[in-house]
Amino acid sequence: PEPVSHTLYRSLLVLCLLSGIWLRFSGLTRGDSDFAAGGDVAYYQFHPDEAGLLRTALSPIDPLDPPFTAYGLLPVLTLRTALWARGLEGCDLSLATDRRSVSVTARAIAALLSSMVLVGTWVLGRHYFGHGSALLGLLFACFAPGAIQQGHFFLVDGFFTALGLAGILAIVRAIETGERRWYLIAGLMVGALGAVRFNGLALGL
Repeated sequence: PEPVSHTLYRSLLVLCLLSGIWLRFSGLTRGDSDFAAGGDVAYYQFHPDEAGLLRTALSPIDPLDPPFTAYGLLPVLTLRTALWARGLEGCDLSLATDRRSVSVTARAIAALLSSMVLVGTWVLGRHYFGHGSALLGLLFACFAPGAIQQGHFFLVDGFFTALGLAGILAIVRAIETGERRWYLIAGLMVGALGAVRFNGLALGL
């Protein structure tokens, strides 16, 4: 049988991960309201950056003449693909029902990315700093208010954090093993990070 300390550690790890994932996926539909005129249900958005990204994802994009934005287009193209897969590419954000469907789809992507950060944090901590440090880092990542908030809005921060962490993992694996595949993956992660925010290319240094 396993020592009690191992069983306790695994229990805490599972509890922490499940709690962190639940905190990110619960409440993705916040914005529903029945205070609209005539008793109709309205849907409100609370973050201006999210609204801007949703509008851009639904707008026509010419690959040879991309729109000028403060960020890279990877988050926009990811959302555009998800909306196309769900048949929502023709939604009108002026309609409450359409705005709600697009927002929930986008926020589900944000919650998934934020959950991936939790797993990556634990993997990085366990492999390089030990099980105790990994659990401590996971606790901070799971319950940090800012991280939970970012997991509820479709912002570039979620993409940046997830891809940055994946890039760090690939870089340290490349240094450890010297295998070409890890250098290739690290390069792809750095490029993807630069497609979210241009300063993400500095990770390559």
